[in-house]
Amino acid sequence: MAAFTIRLLPDNEAQVLRLTRGNWYELEDGSRLPVATQPAWCPRCHAFVEAEFLPPTDPPADPPISARRRTWLEQRHSPPHCLECGSSEVTVLPVLEEAPSPCHAGTIRVEPGMITPPTILNRLYTPEGVRKA
Repeated sequence: MAAFTIRLLPDNEAQVLRLTRGNWYELEDGSRLPVATQPAWCPRCHAFVEAEFLPPTDPPADPPISARRRTWLEQRHSPPHCLECGSSEVTVLPVLEEAPSPCHAGTIRVEPGMITPPTILNRLYTPEGVRKA
């Protein structure tokens, strides 16, 4: 999947959120971990965006996460950030269920969308999710 369709209800207006690849955390030892993402609303961008997805470490995630990712997650202090502007004020959007809209008076439904090639960015982020210059 390379996109989500976000439906603004009750009008059923659809917006497409294309996913990106090539976003990396650069750890203190110089190694990199891929940034996992999830759909969100960012009030600073005033748009549907990709935000970091930080899986829980307790109880163990399903599927299991690597020891290196688990160590990084246990040391991380900040909440998920918007990948565009860096704001941590994002509202994570539930997938495949209707929820109150963060941007209009109705509700929204986020659905897995079309399969298209993702946009490759090659962006670097600190272990706390701050984009590097």
